[in-house]
Amino acid sequence: MNHVIKNIILIMLSAIFLLSLVCFPAYCVNETENPSKIQKGLFVYFGHYEQDDNINNGPESIVWEIISINKDKAWLISTHCLEFIQFNDNIKENRWERSTIRKWMNEEFFFKAFSTEERDAIVLSNNSNAFSKQYIEHYSHYSWIHNTPEPNTYDQVFLLSTKEYESFKPHPCDYSQHVKNQIDKEEKMYRSSNSLRNRSYWLRSENWDPWSVDTVSSINLSSSMVNSNCCFRPVICVNKEKLNTLVKPFILSFNPFLYDYFREYTYMEALQILQESGFTNISVIGETTKKEWFITYECLVDKIAVGNEVVYSREHIYNFVQNGFLPDTPITIYMSEIAINGSFDF
Repeated sequence: MNHVIKNIILIMLSAIFLLSLVCFPAYCVNETENPSKIQKGLFVYFGHYEQDDNINNGPESIVWEIISINKDKAWLISTHCLEFIQFNDNIKENRWERSTIRKWMNEEFFFKAFSTEERDAIVLSNNSNAFSKQYIEHYSHYSWIHNTPEPNTYDQVFLLSTKEYESFKPHPCDYSQHVKNQIDKEEKMYRSSNSLRNRSYWLRSENWDPWSVDTVSSINLSSSMVNSNCCFRPVICVNKEKLNTLVKPFILSFNPFLYDYFREYTYMEALQILQESGFTNISVIGETTKKEWFITYECLVDKIAVGNEVVYSREHIYNFVQNGFLPDTPITIYMSEIAINGSFDF
């Protein structure tokens, strides 16, 4: 009887061993399943564009956020604003269909930013240009606004509409070094002290004001005149299967684009956050204020480093605290030349 039991056990162990060869290393995968790395909320590399204003090292990879997917397609928006540009050079025209930015995006940017293989993966998108809720609310108040929405447009590269922005809710954007340089140049030219926090990016929906288009300032809806410079944050619709073979995941343990808010803080505001978090060894590089004529401005923070690692937000700082960083960990606050909150100094 014992001999029979031993044989049964040996047969069972042999079966388990053979099964493990098929299912190695730890589980069986249905070969008909093709797990996709494309999913909403993922950040990916796709295409290249000059972003650091250093042409000697070539164009940088564009990082995109996947804001929507369906069975066949994925919609992507760039995490960075890539240009500082007018919506239209004709101040009397605020319709996307006839805008100069649309022409530039589809005739120049499309071919400059994407390889032949990448362009082949991008789907021609049929975009609705229906009036936004905000536009409709002004029908009864102003006689000069359009009462007929512009027709659908077909684009390889486009901007979000106001309705799409409210639906997709992309994360707040960052700014490429190229855009920062352009903004800084404009501010010096006009002796302006508007900060990055006030720099909007274009949407494609016409505003009720016939000279303006809807924009996003930080995370709030706003509007800007069509011939003013605002940030350009492109959107593309890509064949999901082709994207899955071309895309390279952008992976960080902490994603800076979700919480890139320290650039909205002055030195004193950032210092208070750090001190509330328990850090004591804090140094600063750069000027915390700057003076022009008889007005003193508070400079904004460019970045903060905990040890050698750059951090981007209150939440990120708290993560360091929770992970056991000591109060005497060296903290460096790097200041920007961009300044706000001018006060008279007589």
